[in-house]
Amino acid sequence: MKWVKISIEADSLIMDFTVENFEKLNSLEAALHTIREIEKNYPPPYTLMVSGGIDSQAMLYAWHISGVKFNTISARYNFNLNEHDLETLEQFSKRYSIDISYVDLDIFKFYQEEYDHYATTFNCSSPQVCVHMKIADLIQEGTVISSGNLLVPYSAAITYAMSGIIRYAESRKTPMIPYFFLETPELAYSIFERSKTFMKQGYQGKVDDYLESGFPVIAQTEKLTGFEKVKDYYDQYCANLVTVQNRLQLSNNPSRRVFDLLLRHPYERKLKHLAMKFKMNP
Repeated sequence: MKWVKISIEADSLIMDFTVENFEKLNSLEAALHTIREIEKNYPPPYTLMVSGGIDSQAMLYAWHISGVKFNTISARYNFNLNEHDLETLEQFSKRYSIDISYVDLDIFKFYQEEYDHYATTFNCSSPQVCVHMKIADLIQEGTVISSGNLLVPYSAAITYAMSGIIRYAESRKTPMIPYFFLETPELAYSIFERSKTFMKQGYQGKVDDYLESGFPVIAQTEKLTGFEKVKDYYDQYCANLVTVQNRLQLSNNPSRRVFDLLLRHPYERKLKHLAMKFKMNP
């Protein structure tokens, strides 16, 4: 993604393209073009990290119709906390006869025993992104590919945290593509241009844009990631783990929910100076 230039204006992320004269394709054509480029430049086998979200559905569909062989991996959280994601994924995969490989992940054990390592090593204050790193660690050969989050306006601190997956990818012994939709200028341009619409219209606008672009994604009835229920669980059952110090040392984020106090705020404080450096010199 060296051709993507990131800058910060008014504490929001701006993405510019530093290459010219690339072929401007519609989003599905650009995704197929990107898969061909990946096949040229990255070693197989290709393993797609997927959830029930529309971004991973779109990526999954493009690989399905590309004819390039691929594997999949999706995590099941304990207490069925991402069951709503997996129901959508199952519906989508059955529609196109795509096999999904599942792994069971004790997400609370991960946060208690491993999260600090990932967050500290890769300067990442996003509990969700760190889980993606953990899942990627389960793949020891070929190339791991994630749809990633589109680079729409975020604060400098959030942007720096999200880019932890890039720092993780660069450290792996085996290749990883953390942002499939940013892998080529053709694909990023086609998605980013359309994203100007769904940034204004919200989730349904994003669904409509994917559908109009040729990706037959299935919208979730309730737009929830698996982490929304993880957060709710923490708020309900882990309040006794919150200390007075947790509450006194709030970061700029005003959230006082237990999940943020335990897993997000402490790392945001550690990364604040790095985020500001990123803001000044992205």
